[in-house]
Amino acid sequence: MADANDLIEDSPKHLSRRNVVVGTAWAVPVVMGVGATPAFAASSISGVTAVVSGTNTKVTFDVTVVGYTAGDTVSVSIDPSDLTWTGTDPTGSHLLTGSTTTIIGNFKDDAHTPPIVYTATFSVTSGSNTFTKVASFTW
Repeated sequence: MADANDLIEDSPKHLSRRNVVVGTAWAVPVVMGVGATPAFAASSISGVTAVVSGTNTKVTFDVTVVGYTAGDTVSVSIDPSDLTWTGTDPTGSHLLTGSTTTIIGNFKDDAHTPPIVYTATFSVTSGSNTFTKVASFTW
């Protein structure tokens, strides 16, 4: 004899506790995945500026990020890459420490004749978004 919750092949489907549990088990992972996606994709950055200044043996990179959040990073690369750094190499990845971050590099006093124009590329990463700015200096 059939139970009230059993389905008979020819009968229309009825909502049962078993159907609800099975449907919920499949729905939960999808809902959790959709809920997590915007947190990784979101970025609050609305502007990036980069300025390079220098003296005889020091170059200063100032990166200003409008909408910076904790955990955002800036990566600095210089082309050509023939400068010899004394102390900390300013190239590579750095955590942003505020809306304006200053990175200083001291290099060996070996000025080029004629001077060479160096291109500094700044890649600011926030969430899954990357913003790139380029600045140049002559040495």
